[in-house]
Amino acid sequence: MEDRRLHCTRHETCIIISSREYPNIHRNGDYSMNKNELLEKVSLTSGLTKKESEAAINAFLETLTDVLKAGDKISLKGFGTFEVRTREARMGRNPRTGETMEIAASKVPAFKASSALKNVVNEK
Repeated sequence: MEDRRLHCTRHETCIIISSREYPNIHRNGDYSMNKNELLEKVSLTSGLTKKESEAAINAFLETLTDVLKAGDKISLKGFGTFEVRTREARMGRNPRTGETMEIAASKVPAFKASSALKNVVNEK
C-alpha cells in the first residue's frame, strides 16, 4: 500500500497515511467522505454491488429531498430527524457596503441527531 504525505491548507504538516484508504483525513481528526467513498463503504458493509449501493443511496436521497420539499419530516429511530425549519425575515448588514438590508424569510433543511447517535459519537 502506498503511503504519502498529504497536502493540507489548514495544517503545516499532515500525518502520513495510506492515501488509498483515507485520502481526506487530517491530523486533527477531520475527515470528509465523498459520495464515491460512501458508495464503496456501503457496498462492503451490505454485500451489495457498488451499482446497487448507488441506486439505494440515490433513492434514499431523492426520497428525503421529496419529503422535505413537501414540508414533512423523516424520523429514523436511533439516528435522528430530518425536517424543514422556517427562518423569519430579519434585518442584516451587507458586508461589502455596511448598509442594513432586510433578509427575506426562508425555509432551511435541518437534522437533529437522536440521543443514541450522540452517545455513539461521544463513545458513551
